[in-house]
Parts: sequence; C-alpha cells; structure tokens
Amino acid sequence: MISSIDRKLKRHKYGKSIMANDIEFEETRQALISKQRDLKAQSKGGKPLKADPLSDTDINKLYECKQLGTSTPTSLINTLWYLNNLHFGIRGGSEEHRQICWGDIQLKRDPDTGDEYLEYYERTTETRTGDDVKNVRLCPPRMYAYPENRERCPVYTYMSYQSLRPADFCKSGDPFYLAVVTNNKSPAMNEKWFLRAPIGVNKLQNIMKLMAKEACLPQNKRITNTSVRKTLIQKMTDSLQVYVTGHKNTGSLNNYRTLNNTHKHAISHILSTTENNESGGRPKFAELKFQSCPCDVVSTGSTSNTADVMLHSSQVLGLKSVCSSSTSKFEDCC
Repeated sequence: MISSIDRKLKRHKYGKSIMANDIEFEETRQALISKQRDLKAQSKGGKPLKADPLSDTDINKLYECKQLGTSTPTSLINTLWYLNNLHFGIRGGSEEHRQICWGDIQLKRDPDTGDEYLEYYERTTETRTGDDVKNVRLCPPRMYAYPENRERCPVYTYMSYQSLRPADFCKSGDPFYLAVVTNNKSPAMNEKWFLRAPIGVNKLQNIMKLMAKEACLPQNKRITNTSVRKTLIQKMTDSLQVYVTGHKNTGSLNNYRTLNNTHKHAISHILSTTENNESGGRPKFAELKFQSCPCDVVSTGSTSNTADVMLHSSQVLGLKSVCSSSTSKFEDCC
C-alpha cells in the first residue's frame, strides 16, 4: 500500500519519496520496518501468495474445456487476452489491457519469410508512464502465425475476431477488447457476437480465475492473471524474457521465477551425494536440464559433470553467475 502511495506521489511530481531516504518520511519507514518485524515474529506472511505458472497440462485443459479457442465469444476474448499476455508481456491487470486500442496491434507480413505476424505498439505501462520519452521498448514484440494448429494460431484468432467485430467499430482508436453479447452464449457465425462497447473492468481483473474455475484446474494451484506472465518467464531465457516483457533490469524478473519439482529434486540430489556415493534411486545428472540461462549447459555424464549442474542450480536459485557466451547481450544471466 505504501509503495502505491509512493508511486502516486511520484506521478504527481511531489518531489519527496516515502521509500527513499528523504527525511520527511523517516518515521513512516521506521514504523513500516517495525510492523514487518512484528508480523514476521508472529509467523505471518511466511506462506507465499504468489501466483503459480500455468503448466502445459493446464493450457491444454483450457483449450479442451473451450475456455480458450474461437468457438464462442467468451473463449475468443479469453484467447486474445491470454495471447497478448503470453507473447507481448502485457501485465495481467485490467489497466494496461483496457487502454489497448484496435490500432495498437497490427497484422503484418515478414518480407523475408512471407509469414504473417502481429506486432504490438505499446502505450503507457506501470514502468513506462511517458514522463521519459527515451524510456520505450527498443523493439516491438511480435507473435507469428502458427498454421500447424489453427485453433492455437494467434493470427487466425485475430482475424476471426476482426471478422466478428462490428464493422464500424474497427477504427484505430476503438477499444481492442469488446463486451460480448449476453443473450446468446453460443451464437452462429452470422449472428452478433460483440457489442459496440469496451469490456468491463471486473471481467478483465478476474478473467484467468474464471477460466481456471470453469476448466476445473487444480485447486492447490493459485491461478491468477499473473500466472500467464509467469508462464512466459518460465519458458524463456533471460535475454528473450527482457525482449518480450520489456524489463530494463533482469533482476526484476526474479519475482516471476519459480522452482519446479525437477529443479528442487536436482538441488537436493546435489547436496545429498558425494563423488563415490551415487544412489540409484535419485535422478542422474544426465537426466537434468536447466534452462535459466542463454548459454544452457547440458550435463552429459554422471558425477563428472557436477560442476555443470551446480552452475545451473545456482542460476535457478538466483545466485550471481557470469555467462561466457559472447553472443548474448546480457553478461549477467540472473
């Protein structure tokens, strides 16, 4: 809450910061630290409330249950929101999605390969408010057509949406996400699917929770709008993560990183074994592959490659590691 107030003061150019070292808010910071220590001593805040990333099984189930796809107006809007999060790194909350206009996402064709793709031109975001004209994405993110699976093809989804929107509501300044008709949940292709009005704020704020509920995703997982952005971070190496999400500091991505069971098992294995004491019940190093660095090193042996696996484990744990790849723009992998 205090950080939110601090951002509000910064946007209005107040000149003083609560979280910085300004003397005017020294007592506020001390009170905050005291409260944090008190809550920690009471064992409150020990259980993380972070969102869980979506697994491939979760995503497949969302498609199977028609929560994603192009079969209904709701599933079409859900899919557009999901793809924009996943491929463009847009934050899952309602604010950034509500401000997207139809002209911000453009259908283009790659002159080299002839493949169609969608390109996103970003407006203001939480970290790029427009105060600094130089603080912009250096390269607009894209998502290419996936003709092998039309149901999951971003370009096909976009073109389907374009054909079903009201014809006079496709100007560049019109809202991208439109409200769906409510009197018919499964209209025919020649019937009305969308209204000439933007989608509601509450719908966008809870869109992933509603999808998870309708698809009966595991209740032990905390699925929220942030889950899609977290899925993006899990799938990409650091250099590609920055390209998609637009982060300037790779350290900020640690908030989205998660250790899966394979990583946890591997770390425990490394700490439990010695060179002359290999247990057949544990996974061999040759079976483990970590993808948290642009210069992935894949172990090919057993105990002889302990250093390689330890390198990857340190990257997974967020420890500082220097990448030796000369092709990577980022020398610090984590």
